[in-house]
Amino acid sequence: MTKHPYPYQIIAYFTDLSLGHPIGPPWPPHITVKRRFALVGSTTEEDIARLSGESLAEVPGFTVRLGQVNKFDVDTEYVDVLNPQPFSQLQSVLTHALTGKITTRDPQWEGANAQFHLTTKFRGEDVVDPGRFVNKEFAVTALWLVCESDVVGQHAIARERFKLKEV
Repeated sequence: MTKHPYPYQIIAYFTDLSLGHPIGPPWPPHITVKRRFALVGSTTEEDIARLSGESLAEVPGFTVRLGQVNKFDVDTEYVDVLNPQPFSQLQSVLTHALTGKITTRDPQWEGANAQFHLTTKFRGEDVVDPGRFVNKEFAVTALWLVCESDVVGQHAIARERFKLKEV
């Protein structure tokens, strides 16, 4: 099995995880903040964890408001985020902190083009019951660094938890 060329992501989960926790398939309910990325040069996972943790420690937690089910295409459905600004702030903080340390697979879908969402159907497969999330609010108090796993049948591993500032 070949390791994913962009194995890392930073994600807000709506379920409890623990360090080393195997994730998926399917993925638990989540909103991706920093899309798939790879380390550059001599950058280590520990560097990314330290820089991310330091930069996120002063960003306040918040409540995400979710809306209705929408479609990206015939095979992908999602619940939209009605207040994307806090996610934009998190992404901006991380992008600044990690500049020169990582390369992002799809940078064109970050910044002004980011569309924060909670995926409910992916490639035609139901991954999350949308009824649990439509028109609901959830506290976002932490983000997780996850890394693609080398274990067949296992998608990723929770590597580090970044607690947001309590408000």
